[in-house]
Amino acid sequence: MVSKIFGELKETEYDSDWLESLPIEIPYFNNEKLVVTLVEKNAEFIDKAEIAFQNFLKLNSDDRENDSELVFKYYDVVLKPGYTEKLNLSVKEDIWSFVNTGPITIQNWSEDETIYLCVSCGCNWEIEHGLQLSFKNGEKLVKANSHGDDFEEE
Repeated sequence: MVSKIFGELKETEYDSDWLESLPIEIPYFNNEKLVVTLVEKNAEFIDKAEIAFQNFLKLNSDDRENDSELVFKYYDVVLKPGYTEKLNLSVKEDIWSFVNTGPITIQNWSEDETIYLCVSCGCNWEIEHGLQLSFKNGEKLVKANSHGDDFEEE
């Protein structure tokens, strides 16, 4: 299957209902190339996922710097129990130096059919659970937390 936004999409090896792109340059992460996975392969979902991804591609490294507060808050929450070492941060924006980006998953898990674009990341302060960045409709970072949490603050 070929998408006008994602290019060639193939079934993932772990779920035949999911589709995966080749690596795509992501301006938010300084044009790092990341794989995008769509968790449904019906035409209606793909159309919505394309719109969300187009929104996400409008975000750039300045937007990422502006989003540092949410990522820092997650770090701060993990730091409080004392099982992780304090990072050497001069400013909150330095938090990104301790984040390793991974694949993007686009999913529709809400009752109102909101699309969430989620970036799976590793991070130095939470090795076991990592970091998930959730973008509502691809437009705005709404939550930075561990993998498997809800996509948005309630």
